[in-house]
Amino acid sequence: MLQMLSAGMVPEGSVRIEKISPSYTFDQLRGLWRPEKHEDAIPEDTPFYYEVVEDGRGDPLPVRHRFRLLGLPARRAGKLDWTVTLQRVSGDNDRAGDSTYG
Repeated sequence: MLQMLSAGMVPEGSVRIEKISPSYTFDQLRGLWRPEKHEDAIPEDTPFYYEVVEDGRGDPLPVRHRFRLLGLPARRAGKLDWTVTLQRVSGDNDRAGDSTYG
């Protein structure tokens, strides 16, 4: 969904994702882990966001939407998997996966 503001149209909304593999760690889901070392905070030079991509049954190149983590990842009651809630942010990548900011 888009919200009309004085600066133009800004994406808004949220999505909840369930059944995320338990092989991911709490820090990985928060964006605090990188393959080369473990960090307690996201380094300034490393942007972290979730990208939700169409499943490929539509256009040849899928639409890509950026989201940020809203709250903390949680284990579902009585389940082994994770659930996260994500919030839309501006600056979606284009259909090829490249930044729209050049």
